[in-house]
Amino acid sequence: MTGDYLTEEPFCLYQPGVIEPALMQDLDTLAGEPLEGLTLPWSDQARGVLERIPFVLRGQVIRMVEGYALSHQISFITPEIMQRARESN
Repeated sequence: MTGDYLTEEPFCLYQPGVIEPALMQDLDTLAGEPLEGLTLPWSDQARGVLERIPFVLRGQVIRMVEGYALSHQISFITPEIMQRARESN
């Protein structure tokens, strides 16, 4: 609003140090959902890699990796498949 990105935004609802309990519950729910949404089998090692990815990006990573796998007739996700999918984009 002021042109200075370091100044306070009058329309921002964020309050430093204040996190609503309902928001925390939503974030906890979101954090667990992507691993439950897998459509292909993933190795334990690949799941470990996926768990280290920030949860806000996991859904996108899952779609990209599984899309790559399906287009290459791959039916089991490993860390190597994840790497190949990443390199193909």
